[in-house]
Amino acid sequence: MNSYRGDGMMTKAVLGWLAFAMATPCLAQTTPPPEEKSQIVVEGKAPAIQDLPIRVNPNPNQPDRVESASGISEARRFVRCMREINPKLLRQTIDRAANDIRARWSLDRLIRQGAACHGSMFHEPQPASPYYGDCNPIAGTKLCRSVFDRGVLFEYALARFAADLQLTRDDLRQEQVRLRFLKRELPKVRMRTPDDQRYFDVVSCVVQLRPQESLELVRLPEGSPKEGRLEALLIASAPNCFGNAKKVTVDPNQFKLYIAEAVYNWAVAFRAVDSLVPDRS
Repeated sequence: MNSYRGDGMMTKAVLGWLAFAMATPCLAQTTPPPEEKSQIVVEGKAPAIQDLPIRVNPNPNQPDRVESASGISEARRFVRCMREINPKLLRQTIDRAANDIRARWSLDRLIRQGAACHGSMFHEPQPASPYYGDCNPIAGTKLCRSVFDRGVLFEYALARFAADLQLTRDDLRQEQVRLRFLKRELPKVRMRTPDDQRYFDVVSCVVQLRPQESLELVRLPEGSPKEGRLEALLIASAPNCFGNAKKVTVDPNQFKLYIAEAVYNWAVAFRAVDSLVPDRS
């Protein structure tokens, strides 16, 4: 998927080894990142709105912008059509890293279970598993449909199982919350691609600094006119997360889904649970 691009070196960020922001495809890669030591370091306060230091630009690739909007819309339609999602498969999909083999098989299984609801189930014969959880590429782009399918499951889980969730900056600065977040996320590092890890590092930093606004973004209805401005404010209000870059290029749909993933994982750490999805097995 298309990452963000920052014009400037990264200095301090959440979850460790993020060195600089760059625009490269995320999750379409298969090479796992090297094992690294990580820590949470967040410094500085968000500036006043009139002093926002970052200009946010949309993805300049028109086909990717169109297909990204279509991808998130189709993924949300799939979730609405499914109505009730198998909780065991949901847990295995969203409580593991995207490239974890069990997560990929679980997402593939969820999609195959809801074949009538999924717009890309047109292959004959059907590809071998875990095709739909692996990438399911969108023709003519560098985008993976699975990024949107997995991403909207975080929106679903937050709405379905944590509708009353409230998070503040002080909540996420608590030592035990940060330690639980690290304990949960560090094992996933080797399961993420380098670009996926960079992207998640940045949005985790944004959510830790601006949790209330992040929750507001995740909860906005589809197509809300507030979405673009709120995303720009989130990015510009957390300049340290972007290495104090002056310009950031971001795909708004993928950014929102990464924010949902980071909110979900911070919420798990805050509530001191293994998952927000009830274990009904």
